[in-house]
Amino acid sequence: MEKINCRFAKINGSNRRMYDMINYGRDGAFKPNEENIKMARNQIVKKSLDVSNATVTFTFVGEGAKLILTPIVVDAKTMPPAIRAHAELHGYSQKFGDALAKGKDEPLSDAIERFKTTLAQAKAGQWRAESTFERAPRDFIVAFQMYLETQAKTKRKVTVEQAAQLLEKLGEEKVKAFKSMPWTKSAVANIRAKRAADAAKEAKPIDLGL
Repeated sequence: MEKINCRFAKINGSNRRMYDMINYGRDGAFKPNEENIKMARNQIVKKSLDVSNATVTFTFVGEGAKLILTPIVVDAKTMPPAIRAHAELHGYSQKFGDALAKGKDEPLSDAIERFKTTLAQAKAGQWRAESTFERAPRDFIVAFQMYLETQAKTKRKVTVEQAAQLLEKLGEEKVKAFKSMPWTKSAVANIRAKRAADAAKEAKPIDLGL
């Protein structure tokens, strides 16, 4: 695999922007822009992290593979200390920021709990959550439990923990599809509405002096 150490004049378009972004880092001037960020989200490249060797390998696919045949290895050890520190903090910002990001109908409390769980797991040496049960909002898992019991082709009675385990086996794409279903959104809304109603019944009246 080739390690990048210079700019390539023959590279153009989004691939040239990746070379430039890597080399800007080596020059000690980390300058990502909106164009760089959008490029990183395309499906022209696959990224592979090697933590033990402190490298990230970019393997180009699709249109990208027509211009760059050899995977590019970015070696963190070759970057200036300031850039490595910036990249580390950027990684923390992305990791914990993603955990805190909440869905449109998700209570803030669920997002905060997920953030705390992700932070605690990172401090304990776990980069990824151990299971869907730990990283997904409980209301979503309960909705999946209800789906298995009332909507699935093969209906079955399961516990919340069993539902979480089945979610884990579904894979990211199918979980996203389930989240986007109108039935799921309605079920989650009903679960939260019932919890709010139950909490209201238990709450003591507040004297507003009116």
